[in-house]
Amino acid sequence: MLSSLLFALGSLTTTVSAQPIPPVLAVKAVRFYAPADTQTSVLAVAQIPYALAEPAGDRIAWTTTVEVKDRNGQVLLTESWQAGAPAALRIPDAVQVEALRFPPMVPGTYRIVVTITDSVSKRVVSAETTVDAFGRSPGLSDLLLASAMRVAADGDTLLAP
Repeated sequence: MLSSLLFALGSLTTTVSAQPIPPVLAVKAVRFYAPADTQTSVLAVAQIPYALAEPAGDRIAWTTTVEVKDRNGQVLLTESWQAGAPAALRIPDAVQVEALRFPPMVPGTYRIVVTITDSVSKRVVSAETTVDAFGRSPGLSDLLLASAMRVAADGDTLLAP
């Protein structure tokens, strides 16, 4: 259901300032419309700054909880897991990126809520994004940029049903 992808990345934006910028949990989502079954597939990405976690010795650890809620606030999906990293990664702009893939969604408005609970301080930080699952063909789904693409050769069965 949810797959995880770990990266230690610099911040997506660079700001020049005399004041340090506090770490911010962020979540974004992109949609892909499947016309055959009129459902929307969603891929969300959570950017979790390592600086949100307090060290315990030479490690940091936290619990990630993801909830998908419908327009009325009813929780449709909840999943939690433990994560951690070396405490040395608690430097400005270092983050873990979690790629979150969800089951296809029927038309409607959904909220994806990502909550991080630090294992030492028990501090809780949340971020959310709203996703509108398409009710009809949008003509064009959300766009993603890729650094490379594999062209299928004749007889390639990778994409076969």
